[in-house]
Amino acid sequence: MPPPKKYFALAKKLFEMARAGFGVYSYWYHQRKQHYNRQLDQQQRQEQRRKRRRQVEEISSSEEDDDESQQHHHESKRRRLVDTPVTTRAPTSLAAKQTWRQVSLDSWDELMQMRQRQVIDADQQQQQQQLEQDGIMIPRQRFSEGTRVRKHFPGEGWFEGCVHSVRWAGGDNASIMDDPDVPQNVVLPPTPQWIYKLELDNGRWDLVNEAALADIAIPDGNSHDPSLYSFLEFLALWERLGAERIEKTSTVRRANSRVETGDSDTQQNAQYGRILPQATDLVFHILRLKRTDIFLDVGHGIGNFCLQAAYCRGCEARGIEVVRDRFNVSQQFAAKLEQMSLETDGERFRKPGKVLLRHGDLADHANHNWLARANKVVVNNFNGVFAERMVTQTASQWHLDHYIAGLFASMHEGSILVSLSDLQLGPSRREVNRWRQDNNLQPSPNASFFEVVKVELGEAGQVFSWSTSCKAPAVAYLYRRVRQDPNLRTACTLCCNIQCKHSKLGTPIPAVALNREGKAVVGTCECKMTLRSNRRVPHITVAEYLSSREYREWGR
Repeated sequence: MPPPKKYFALAKKLFEMARAGFGVYSYWYHQRKQHYNRQLDQQQRQEQRRKRRRQVEEISSSEEDDDESQQHHHESKRRRLVDTPVTTRAPTSLAAKQTWRQVSLDSWDELMQMRQRQVIDADQQQQQQQLEQDGIMIPRQRFSEGTRVRKHFPGEGWFEGCVHSVRWAGGDNASIMDDPDVPQNVVLPPTPQWIYKLELDNGRWDLVNEAALADIAIPDGNSHDPSLYSFLEFLALWERLGAERIEKTSTVRRANSRVETGDSDTQQNAQYGRILPQATDLVFHILRLKRTDIFLDVGHGIGNFCLQAAYCRGCEARGIEVVRDRFNVSQQFAAKLEQMSLETDGERFRKPGKVLLRHGDLADHANHNWLARANKVVVNNFNGVFAERMVTQTASQWHLDHYIAGLFASMHEGSILVSLSDLQLGPSRREVNRWRQDNNLQPSPNASFFEVVKVELGEAGQVFSWSTSCKAPAVAYLYRRVRQDPNLRTACTLCCNIQCKHSKLGTPIPAVALNREGKAVVGTCECKMTLRSNRRVPHITVAEYLSSREYREWGR
């Protein structure tokens, strides 16, 4: 008698369950095997890295040999090491821009430079300890031989050169005067200090102290201050923080769609976007950022701009961020970076600048004076993220770009602001004076409170972290507060309406005004007319700007 049909159905069900279970087991076994293989490969790569690193350190720490064959052996061995990608892993932010070989060579050169600086620092420390025992204190020099400089001679123009030698002179020590190339009319300082002998391209020799050299030094790789971090050294520390992984989390990007009510009552969203480290360094070159400056990043995000400014340029770096979560991340990054710096340097030679980050609203009157004390400012407002697209429907016509314009008008003369979007500041002094000449009016230094230059930074994919494939040019607007009548207490402008009485009389109009909400914005004449529609901003490349008169004069 054949078995009942229900047994066939049960057997079929059991067979399907067994097949499903075997499929699950096969998938699990395959995933575990892949995970094990990945771990094994990672361990092998780490072991290879450690082995290569030990070999590189042995070569770098070996004594110099005058034998040409021995030097050739070290050079060939170095190239074999750096040609292997596993030896030095390129940072992810530079991997798309440089080859493995170039990154490895740069890392090797950086390692050799660090080794040389350590030897020099050790010798100087030993000499200073000996002098301290004798009751003499010599501070550490900031600049080294070979630092490029650009100096102006009245009636002759600008000439470039380099630091030829460095001497500790002053007081009763007149040994530097024995140099036949030193001008006879040079007067040594009354107190001992570092004196730098300059060799200029026009054949002249000159002597300057550290304060004067800081103003004329060309901010490039040749003028690296050994008490600060170079670009690659800072980039290595920044990569260890894991910023690219953290900035992709909801903690950082939650405010892209909605800002918490406790953070801001006028801002609807705060779009996150970071400028890449190599573009950040380019902005520092454009600003001629130096240790004596006060740097400000409006909307500092996770704090990368401020930290790089403090560690690579040594200046006081300030930042303000409206989103609480991003501010907390930046605080953690700053503390972690300081800890890593102390672990690698041990509070010996590195002297980065002070980092002051603040959580708050840019338009808040309580933050206005603190922000206005900066003289080098960066605003990442690309693509209108601080304009109409971030305000609420119930808010007034004012947005962050208006408040940034009011902040710039409140800053000191000579301050520079880099904005990635055109600000509503009205016409520049050059445009107002041109209009006054066309209308038979006398040009005036009080025509406007700023000048502007439009500089192309390169492709957007090489500047911003959110547009790696974008080929459109990224443009920066450089605004500089110009010098006006010293009798004026605030920045002023002149009216450009030929029918207005203030225009004919040349009445100065305060550039800073308070709107109905009591926040600082750019003021206008009572006739409400500007040359906004006729504005022409010079558009140049970075190379053209670095060789222009504005670059030589603006960043001083």
